[in-house]
Amino acid sequence: MADNFTVCVGTVGTGAWISPDGGESWKQVRAGLWAESRIFGFAVHPKQPRTLLAGADDGVYQSEDGGEHFERLNSPMNTLHVWKVAYDPTDPNTIFAGTRPAALYRSADGGRHWEKLRADMAEECPNVRIPRVTALTVDPSDHRIVWAGVEVDGVRRSRDGGESWTRIAGGLDDPDIHDTAVINNGATTVLTSTQGRRPEGAFRRHRRRGDREHRSDPALQGWRAELADDAAAGRAQFADLGLCDPSGATRSHPRLQPLRRIVR
Repeated sequence: MADNFTVCVGTVGTGAWISPDGGESWKQVRAGLWAESRIFGFAVHPKQPRTLLAGADDGVYQSEDGGEHFERLNSPMNTLHVWKVAYDPTDPNTIFAGTRPAALYRSADGGRHWEKLRADMAEECPNVRIPRVTALTVDPSDHRIVWAGVEVDGVRRSRDGGESWTRIAGGLDDPDIHDTAVINNGATTVLTSTQGRRPEGAFRRHRRRGDREHRSDPALQGWRAELADDAAAGRAQFADLGLCDPSGATRSHPRLQPLRRIVR
């Protein structure tokens, strides 16, 4: 595997780490982030790959040098946990962020100014008590369509760039959302991953010529999944798919490859 790429990893309690050689070596990011920060998610600028955002336990941070240094973007989220950040792939000056307690924010000027969006979210929920936005995806084929997933409060969709949101009902039976992804390969497919305690496992939403359906893979019961997409190739793949047992070992899922073939 080529090693001329940088990997960024966020942790809960030891900040952010980067590997400039594709995972061969690692160093903790100390410039701009606290050593014990909780980093919940990253987003890479779609046109400037050395620019990235980080969602942290005290707001949104930005790096312009591939993760070597970060600077906090002043925002209404300075005292909130930011679990998810996303760029609009068509207009990267538009940025979305999701927080705990569950709320959605948007910037139209690259992070200088932010507004809280009108999206109805639960104030309390089962299991985690305080809901949090764990998924944010802008449709690469129509940037007016934005998907947001909430743990534990289901999936929302906006058709107007975040101005208004509706909750997705029907077919998606588990509200414990962990991530979403959109792929465009002739048809548009929206993938939603869940906690997987129910037999439905990971859900797949398929849209083609106006027809909509939900599909699931029951083999994924009990598995967490975060989703990563390759927009250029028109496919999606799973990342961070596994279970940790009490010994700390992480098991890979034996059905991962068949599932990847389904969504390509």
